[in-house]
Amino acid sequence: MEIGNYVLGYRKMKRNIVLNMVAALGVLALLLLVDVIHILVHQVPRSWWLLLVLLALAYVFFYVANRGILRGKTPCVRFTTIALGSALLAAVSFCLSWFVMLFFHAWIMSIPSRVSGRITDLLGNPIADARLAITPMSPETHSRYESETRSDAGGKFNLRAESGYNYLSVQADRHASMGFVRMANLGWSRNWDFELPRAVSISGRVLDTTGKPLPDRVVNFVPMIPREIPAFKARFTKGWPPTPTDTDGRFAITSAAPCLHKISVRSANTDMLQYPVNDRYIDMSSSNCAEPLEIILHPAKDYMIAGHVKSADGNPIPHVFVDTYIPSGPHWVDRTDGQGAFRIQGLDGVGLSSFKVTFQGSHQGKDFDLTIDDVPMNSTNVTLVIPNRGTLCGTVRNAKTGNPVKVYEVSVHRVRWLDTGAVWEKPRVRIKCGSDGRFCISNLLAGEATVEIRAEGLGSQRFEIPVVAGTNPPMTFDMLGPAGLEINTTLNGIPIPVKASIDGKMAPWGENGHSQCDTCPNGKHQVRFFGSDGGSQQRAVEVELRSGEITRLDMEMGGSCEVRGSVTYPDKYFYCMVRVASKPAPDGWPSGGLTNPEDGVLCYSYVLRSGGEYRLRNIPPGRWHLMVGMDHRFIHRYTPVWTQVIELKDGEHLKLDLTKMDGKKLEH
Repeated sequence: MEIGNYVLGYRKMKRNIVLNMVAALGVLALLLLVDVIHILVHQVPRSWWLLLVLLALAYVFFYVANRGILRGKTPCVRFTTIALGSALLAAVSFCLSWFVMLFFHAWIMSIPSRVSGRITDLLGNPIADARLAITPMSPETHSRYESETRSDAGGKFNLRAESGYNYLSVQADRHASMGFVRMANLGWSRNWDFELPRAVSISGRVLDTTGKPLPDRVVNFVPMIPREIPAFKARFTKGWPPTPTDTDGRFAITSAAPCLHKISVRSANTDMLQYPVNDRYIDMSSSNCAEPLEIILHPAKDYMIAGHVKSADGNPIPHVFVDTYIPSGPHWVDRTDGQGAFRIQGLDGVGLSSFKVTFQGSHQGKDFDLTIDDVPMNSTNVTLVIPNRGTLCGTVRNAKTGNPVKVYEVSVHRVRWLDTGAVWEKPRVRIKCGSDGRFCISNLLAGEATVEIRAEGLGSQRFEIPVVAGTNPPMTFDMLGPAGLEINTTLNGIPIPVKASIDGKMAPWGENGHSQCDTCPNGKHQVRFFGSDGGSQQRAVEVELRSGEITRLDMEMGGSCEVRGSVTYPDKYFYCMVRVASKPAPDGWPSGGLTNPEDGVLCYSYVLRSGGEYRLRNIPPGRWHLMVGMDHRFIHRYTPVWTQVIELKDGEHLKLDLTKMDGKKLEH
């Protein structure tokens, strides 16, 4: 009898082991199946929800496998043991299967694929000896292997690729270059065909406005991609090697695409970039340009920023990287020479009257990264003096109790120099903090330093401290408590939650239009609000927060007025923006909708095609500037072309169609 019970128990245990192994294989098969589907379809999102579903299925597998154990026990003991045991086995099996799946995925993705197609002209004739190159673009593809080949006499080709999205480009003599992004599946992907139009030849000269030829300039003709073209459709690419102009300013290009191009000119020897005065675009879609093209530029020396970088003792600092740029746009750079001098030229054509200039270099074995805002055009004596470094020590103290703060963090928010206007944001310094509230900052450039101290329960507080070279007298930093900001937003008097940012950082969300932030340091802050109601809305206000106090900010996002209509503009522009603001922006504003807060923008609307409509809602009554800015696709910046002062009365709905948006100067 005992032997029979032993045999029976052994068989049950063996059966349970087999069932659990089958459940573990089921979990592995489930993960592998999901990964294979993801590889083949490339549309299955990997999210926490999918992970939870897979874990739940794994638990079900093991619960079914173990539901027959402990039949002689009480239901409470039996079901508790089955539930906990199944959860543990499911978690262990899922983790082990996940590692196996990762190796399987890496092996599958390493299997090369093949793509094939045919290169023809617009009449269907094959193009032989066309040069093709394919580059993987999928985020999961760690390799950046580029495969190249040439088409045969029949225009056919096949290339090695990696599964996922790949970029395929093709170049052929006397034909326009093209490229597209397409999905390469495992195995063989066919019908990756190209139809190449005949290339356009163009020649001309580069002159300045005085008629002087400009040698050693590289002319860039960049094909413009219309907005209506889908993301993965074939498009023209720039396929010719740039060649500098000769001594007479002449250039010739024989492989331009037959489409609308934007024109820019770079120096062959420096990073100077300029735009033509006469026209920034040329349409080569109809036929070859028989007439020589004249590209007229302003003299680069007439639009520049120059100066020197020196040390505190007057010695020049060479090899400083000097850079000015347009946000999300091009850069103009130079390096200081042996005399510490720099010269950035060719700043015309971007519509700006002042620039932000950054200086990156090394002095006394320490790096620096300084910025001067609003440097006027044609400033030729910009002098940046790099001061010597000092040491600042102090004690952090609770202002209410007078006791030292033991747990705290110290950072230097910025250092600025009042004489030059230079600022170093978040400088790299050495900070030592003690448990007795004492800290020391070394390698700090002499100037006005903004020291930020953060302590639990006391918030974050900033102190403006003048720092001199050498050792500064020790100071006491009294923490008064958090600087709170209470925000209440309404739309036409009704509380509504909107997005808000404080100094570019998103503020915490609240309910019924109410939110509160207790982590802001004291001082002045720029608060911006973003909403959407038939057009993008925006409000901006500057608030000053005080440590130990809560500042209340009420923001009304609504208004009873509305402006709507249509905008007609040349097709060479990508799109335009219509906006209502408290004052105009003569220099324009960066693309992307993040306008300058000082402009007082209330709302804006994109017009994606000529003749399209705009609609601006929730405008308060008053005197506003209705403004149109064009996106040149050059400088990633809206160039203002038209503005009108409008007087809106309470409840007024104004219909205004805007035409002739090309070339009209900004009205003030």
